Amino acid sequence: MPAYCYFIAVTWSKGAISQHLQALGRHLVAQGHKVIYLSDGKQKIRIDEGNLQVYSFPTSRPTSPVDFIFLQQLTRQYLPDCMIINFGAENVMNIIGLVNGVPNRINWYHTPLSAILIDSQNTRWKNRLLVARKWLIYQLAVTGFIANSELSRLDLIAQYGIDTAKITVFPNSIADIAPSLIDDIVRDPRLIICPGRLAGVKGQDILIRALGLLHQGGIMPHVIFVGGADKRNNKLEELKALAVQLGVQEQCQFVGEVSHSEMFKYFASAGFSIVPSRSEAFGLVNIESMSVRTPVIASAVGGIPEIIRDGVDGFLVPPEDPQALAEKIKLLYNDPVLREQLGYNARERFLDVFEGSKNIERQALWFEEVVRKTHKTK
Repeated sequence: MPAYCYFIAVTWSKGAISQHLQALGRHLVAQGHKVIYLSDGKQKIRIDEGNLQVYSFPTSRPTSPVDFIFLQQLTRQYLPDCMIINFGAENVMNIIGLVNGVPNRINWYHTPLSAILIDSQNTRWKNRLLVARKWLIYQLAVTGFIANSELSRLDLIAQYGIDTAKITVFPNSIADIAPSLIDDIVRDPRLIICPGRLAGVKGQDILIRALGLLHQGGIMPHVIFVGGADKRNNKLEELKALAVQLGVQEQCQFVGEVSHSEMFKYFASAGFSIVPSRSEAFGLVNIESMSVRTPVIASAVGGIPEIIRDGVDGFLVPPEDPQALAEKIKLLYNDPVLREQLGYNARERFLDVFEGSKNIERQALWFEEVVRKTHKTK
């Protein structure tokens, strides 16, 4: 097979999506291709490993003129066959890719519009302007999309009018780091983990209201909220005040943002986890919990029902329904046999569907085929 050149936009970090994209690139390099990573400028990175190169954009969010000039120079230097585009690099990479005739410009669609708007601090008119700009970029500059769930695929079609033939669905996946954690960490059946940044879209307030209902019946689990405060819409003090108002402040612990490896330890130490989101394209935390045999109670929103089989790997509850959530918490809290069975099923489902190495190999083959087809038509 000929050697191709791929540009991949990714924040160079230890986060789950970053780690997945780094592994994808290394797999492509192992197949003889060249991969150029483009990280944001929050930290200056320069790695040279021959066919694997890592550069940083000049600015922390690559939207300024210097970022366009920087990418233009790299594009002229390496002549990429494919750009794999994520998050904040969307505009600069699509425009530079279009201007330079890069034949494959693939946007990885991670977040549905509804989830963005829930926590947006912009005016309605600014949001409309941003959506219109994205619509224009998508129509003119994108040759294909990867959606991380069926919900994301439908959102691309409904919100931006994207032809379904341009969209491929690849569910998020993570590396299996669980075997050592499952056996080494002692679970506390009274402990619940609620992961996610502290933002309205993540629904931590719904869980706190459910705890208030349980408290009235004498059921008092301890909940650790793991996630940093949202810089745009910090909910920490509001959530603490709600816990005090409902008399459950002693049951709620806010530990802030933790490393990826620490997150898995939290999951492995708990009886179960709760993801009470109001909107969610996919929800990586669901598969992270499942990977360490910890069942999940989650809102039946977005892509979550594509991950959790209700009553098999965990439970799905209606969003915005503290009473329904409290009932499922009570059920799992009081039934260790059910917790164990759901946890076992969750681990098996993770290995079958969401384990990283299988998905990386499948995605790498797909990208190779995409580029091969454009080369054949030249």
